[in-house]
Amino acid sequence: MSRTCSRDSRVASSSSTSSAVNCVDLSGNWLATGDQAGVARVWLLGSGRLVRLLDCGSGDPSASASPLVSLQLASECVVAASRAGVLHLWCVKSGVRVHSLRPLAPAAAVGGEALLDFR
Repeated sequence: MSRTCSRDSRVASSSSTSSAVNCVDLSGNWLATGDQAGVARVWLLGSGRLVRLLDCGSGDPSASASPLVSLQLASECVVAASRAGVLHLWCVKSGVRVHSLRPLAPAAAVGGEALLDFR
């Protein structure tokens, strides 16, 4: 199946996007973006409406300045990865962060791969 993109000015010029977008994912009627400020946004395609603003740094001062480098939409969840190596799992419907997985050791300390704390 081929996907085509068209510029929807309601999404592209929305004032709620104030930081450079680093990553995007598309699933069904949803588009998710992750930015330099560590914020993921979920948009409803068709209407261009911003559905959720998910601040991956909220409640965690150490993560607030860490840009998002990857994200994935899956069912009603968003998984976002920060440059600091933290994975955040969010429920799109409720806007609640379900879990955050933090590295136990920096990637450089373990041969380039981070060890995650699943506790």
